[in-house]
Amino acid sequence: MGHLLRRPLTYYLALLSLFTVAALIATIFSLTGPPISSTRRVLNVGNLSKVNQFYSGIILSLILASFALVVRQTRSEIRQIHPFQIASSTSVSVSDFDLQIVLMIVGASLVPVGTLSITTGPYVPQTVRQSVLPVPTKTGQLCPLHIAMNENSTNQADFKPNFDENDVILELAGTLFYGDLISLTDEVPDLPRDIGPSPNLQSFERDVVYQNIVAYSWAGNCVSAESEISYLLNMTSQPFVEFTFPDGSKQSTVLDLNNPHRLGTEFLYNNASSWSNRVPHGATNYLVFVALAGAPSTQMYKAQIAREGGDTGMLLDSGMWISRVKCTPTLEWYLASCTWGGAAWEDCLRNPVQDTSDLDTIGLDALYQYINAVPWKVAQQNSTSVNPTNCPGYSPTAKRIEGLTGLVAKSVIVAASRFEWGTRVIRTVGEPSREVYIVRIPVVIVAFVMLFAATTLCCADYIYSIITKQPFQKTAFISMASATRGSWWDDRLLEGAHATSTTWDRTKIMFRCSSKSGQMALEPINEPLKDSWSAEKLEKFERRQWSRYCHKTFNVQPQYGTAGP
Repeated sequence: MGHLLRRPLTYYLALLSLFTVAALIATIFSLTGPPISSTRRVLNVGNLSKVNQFYSGIILSLILASFALVVRQTRSEIRQIHPFQIASSTSVSVSDFDLQIVLMIVGASLVPVGTLSITTGPYVPQTVRQSVLPVPTKTGQLCPLHIAMNENSTNQADFKPNFDENDVILELAGTLFYGDLISLTDEVPDLPRDIGPSPNLQSFERDVVYQNIVAYSWAGNCVSAESEISYLLNMTSQPFVEFTFPDGSKQSTVLDLNNPHRLGTEFLYNNASSWSNRVPHGATNYLVFVALAGAPSTQMYKAQIAREGGDTGMLLDSGMWISRVKCTPTLEWYLASCTWGGAAWEDCLRNPVQDTSDLDTIGLDALYQYINAVPWKVAQQNSTSVNPTNCPGYSPTAKRIEGLTGLVAKSVIVAASRFEWGTRVIRTVGEPSREVYIVRIPVVIVAFVMLFAATTLCCADYIYSIITKQPFQKTAFISMASATRGSWWDDRLLEGAHATSTTWDRTKIMFRCSSKSGQMALEPINEPLKDSWSAEKLEKFERRQWSRYCHKTFNVQPQYGTAGP
């Protein structure tokens, strides 16, 4: 046991085995993190305030470099003793260096492969929590939603809002839409069709799934109404335009070239059979727009119409822009699980079971009527800030009117998503996305297999060498020098007289590794070296060899003295 502890290879293999066990523990630990995909998992290092791939690369490089250094040192030790171990029993071939080739590959590729095992990326922890959201309930916080509509009826079938000055929902939605309308520039936002509770009144967490919330789905259904609305145009000093609507009613306007507020106008028409306070209940809204074609507006409108393509409901006639569009909007509510994306709700999935027992279904079912009511409410204000001019910020095509309908729907939903109309405790899944360290499982396994293979092969070869009693003599300069005859050997044999025989020059003093002593020894070609020879026997053997050489070369018998062998 003592001679094993004196060998550096023993310590290198022990250290390599220790590193392999540590790599196994690290591999198992990397598999315990939450999965992101089938090949990637989160590295469980806690909630770090700063995640940087540069730092992880530096740490991995330092750790793996120490592993690779031990592998290379182990290979260096084996490289020096392996040839003699093989030569002690058989001739050495290239295939006998397979272990060294494996160690060389592992030592060279462990660091570049291992550093690819960890990267960084976003992760959303799937934590289950609870949150309170505004949801219209039957009792409400201050009052139910349908009471805020200024209607005391509890009959859901014939419920119709009053649309008067006491209608809180109409007032709120109209004010919100008015603010959105006057802030428009040349583009109308394209809102998503599915809208959840408004973030204006509640702080939502990004990438978190909110379950069992009231979500809404809207559609403007805006198309061209050129076939249903005709017009008569009279271009004089004061252009006159008269429109005829589907029921035969007529509306006209005279454009005043000297009044910038009379260079354009718009008309609203609705075919609803039920009205309250000059506001229709549902049905179809018809929007007619007419304006003189100034140079800026003409260039802008033509570009926008060309981009949209199709039947836009807008045309240029005798220097006047005329738009005729109709919309039959819808607004549907349902219970769903939605993900807050930071700016809007995403991936809303309807609940298979719609439990509406505690909801104010009367008020929710009446919300669709406000999609048509809000534009009429805004139009009745006669504000110059929303009346069209000869260069409005948007062209009133069917697509852009559809976008305006989306703004109306959003305003209605915001008005209905207030804590005054009720709240509900809901279940949330997830947390805000954060940067984490991510483990690439295939790369980790490859790196571990490389280290494990190197350790296993080295230990197996080491144990086999001990069992078979193979020598652990290093390939050093002295060992290699003693393997062939050199000038120092000639000097000793000839006492300074160099031999000239070509036969002797080609003769090699072969070496053999003693399996018993583990030491190098010189062995002549024609006689095996016996470890059990005595000093006297060795002396006789050397004299016999010397006599043969002298007789063969000089035809004389040697005279033994103090200088000779």
